[in-house]
Amino acid sequence: MAKHYIELGDGSWGIVACYGVTARDTEEVASLLRALGCSEKNIYKSIQIITRKLNSAFTFSNTELKMSLVCIGETTSSDQLINSLVHEAKHV
Repeated sequence: MAKHYIELGDGSWGIVACYGVTARDTEEVASLLRALGCSEKNIYKSIQIITRKLNSAFTFSNTELKMSLVCIGETTSSDQLINSLVHEAKHV
């Protein structure tokens, strides 16, 4: 899994972007979601989304912390990776 931190604008909103997420990364993803205040139920759902199917992704945001986590699982092509990234960026 690759992970990058991105600041928007003057740093008033932060994004942790993870891509190439696999089942081996579930503990780290769960830890990031907990840090953003995600419930255990939604952590479980998010992990299921990202690890069970190719070309899957999710975004979780905490408006109080002004932070988002964007996770993109394994993709079938670079075009699909870009498609998922653009789609999730709309959620941020």
